[in-house]
Amino acid sequence: MLCPEKLTAREWVAVMLQVHQHGLPATSTLMAGHIESPADVVAHLLTLVAVQRYAWQHQRQGFTEFVLLPFVGASAPAALRWGCNDLGGTLMEEHITTMAAAQRLGRPVRRRTTLYGAGA
Repeated sequence: MLCPEKLTAREWVAVMLQVHQHGLPATSTLMAGHIESPADVVAHLLTLVAVQRYAWQHQRQGFTEFVLLPFVGASAPAALRWGCNDLGGTLMEEHITTMAAAQRLGRPVRRRTTLYGAGA
């Protein structure tokens, strides 16, 4: 397990079902490019589809976005030049990327909300 201090997949799904039940928006992610197999990626995506489908069946919004979080490690500059401009955003207390020795590319920073409104 890459991050043993994090929730298990089962725990995360239970939390997301509660979040959706209460009508709150949430994001979904996939960190890829490290230790997962193609079957792991498929299982992850199918889980997200099932959670989203459940939300829609209950007239809830479900996920507002899907964010690909590429494992960047020391190769951050190459990973950040894939053409996407929001690979997970920069979180308020972001540390995963910097702990992996990534460096910023000097691109402009824009704050946004989870629903893509202008941030405060």
